Amino acid sequence: MTNISKYLYITLFLKLFLASIIYCSETINFLDHKNSQLNLYLDLIKYNIEEKLGILPYILKKPDGSYLEIGTGGDPIAQLLSKIPDTASAKIIASDIDQNILDSLPIRHPILRKYFHNNPQGPSLKLQQLDATSMKCFENNSLDGINASAIVHEIVSYAGGIEGLNKFFSESLRVLKPDGVLIYRDPESVSDKLEFINLELKTPPIRLFSHIFIYKFLDKTHGNLSTSARKQILYDPSNIMFTFYKKNDGYQYTATYEEYNKIQSHEIDFSRKYSLKIPRGLCREIERHYLTYLHQCNPLAFITFCPHITSDSYSINYLAHSTPLILEDFLKKNGQSYTDGLIDTVTKRKISTAIIDNTKVIEYGIPLYLPSKNKQFLLWNLLKEHMFDPSLNIIPLKDNYYILDYRIFGILYDSIINLIFDPHNRPVNKEDSIHAEWLKREGEETYIYYSDDELITKVGEISLEYNTISNEDFILCPLSTEQNKFIPRRCYEQILKNSIFITDKLGFFIPIKEGKRVIHFQKMNIKEALSIYQEIIKTNPEQYTHLQKLTNKLLQNKNR
Repeated sequence: MTNISKYLYITLFLKLFLASIIYCSETINFLDHKNSQLNLYLDLIKYNIEEKLGILPYILKKPDGSYLEIGTGGDPIAQLLSKIPDTASAKIIASDIDQNILDSLPIRHPILRKYFHNNPQGPSLKLQQLDATSMKCFENNSLDGINASAIVHEIVSYAGGIEGLNKFFSESLRVLKPDGVLIYRDPESVSDKLEFINLELKTPPIRLFSHIFIYKFLDKTHGNLSTSARKQILYDPSNIMFTFYKKNDGYQYTATYEEYNKIQSHEIDFSRKYSLKIPRGLCREIERHYLTYLHQCNPLAFITFCPHITSDSYSINYLAHSTPLILEDFLKKNGQSYTDGLIDTVTKRKISTAIIDNTKVIEYGIPLYLPSKNKQFLLWNLLKEHMFDPSLNIIPLKDNYYILDYRIFGILYDSIINLIFDPHNRPVNKEDSIHAEWLKREGEETYIYYSDDELITKVGEISLEYNTISNEDFILCPLSTEQNKFIPRRCYEQILKNSIFITDKLGFFIPIKEGKRVIHFQKMNIKEALSIYQEIIKTNPEQYTHLQKLTNKLLQNKNR
């Protein structure tokens, strides 16, 4: 206890004591984590539906075709079918690798049941469990369109990494008919992923988030998203540098990744300047994951306030979908309300306090109550087995209360909930574990793989490789320059601008760009694709360097 100030000790103990009084003694079901989060997951992905229906114009143009929705969440399919005329005979296939998702669709949307038919008139719906990297259930040249909205990063993370991604595009080319379309929609990536930048974290919430996220994301030993995928090893932690302050210390420290992780979390002062020297791709991962983290773990952060001109109150601005309902729920639980979109100063202060308090658990660690000597022994041994020093990562308080460093909780989440937690040995406050639940599901996913230049080029190269096997002469290429779009998310950009500041190695400012990349690929002949490639390059020659090399190769082959 020598490293913990008396004030910190008292604060932690009071928190533990109060929480233990109000703790609900229900059994925590950690074993079925994914399924327990299913409704939350589906609710989070149900927004921006119009943008997710990129396949719709092609269905209306060819209403008797067969179309595949990969990684369906249900809400887009319901909207899609509602917009297809009853006179159409389009066959819609909603697929997902998780059967639980498919089983939930007719429950969430009973109206879908009327489409489960094979009548010649009217659109029909079929549910198909499917691995997107192996579409063996579809014959060659059998589909008119594939809708892949926010699914490709899932393939990278859960279905074989970059190799799985390449298989997906190869399979898409195989099953699409000539002139068939693949609608790609996923987070915008960056091309200079390995270039080092300077990242200043401007607020305590993102400092605390980055503190646990980087440790989890870069860990190479414990991350195992699925049996078919391991983490994408893109970044060398040995080159990463941290600049920060310790509590009650005026000296600014600079540490390597290894040195930093030997410092106890509660020693770091997250209220003062905190910056990183990291690769641009890793910075982009922090940006994207921070936004998803806020959605689940601290959604009130998406609310901003403006002083009202004529009264002592504040108007509410929402920076993300679903936030109005979250605010209403918070106000109800706290005996507060708002009228005409206005709240008073006291309510504003309560919301701000809630946002701060919700991140404190990361700073101090997760409070545990472990009355069983056997469970205490198991936890200590578990850390030792994974080369973590219990004396550095577990703080004993009194009366069987402990603080476990949140970085370790995130890394060893599965083992801890399976071996340690039960109705008697548990987190003091069940809600404190929500951050680790997020890390379990999202903290290892990879968002950043190909920029649009790299993606268009890679899909073209995969097409050419497939042609050598199939003796075909088709390529998946954007339909036009207009069908390669960046769709900004201004609200998310604002959150990030308030949270981070990025400069390159020379100190020049790097603007924040947050949003989705949407590309409409079509299976077309190489001659047509070559013309479109040239038009895309003309829009920004400096941006499309990879595509230029592929175009030059195609031109050389054409002239032989």
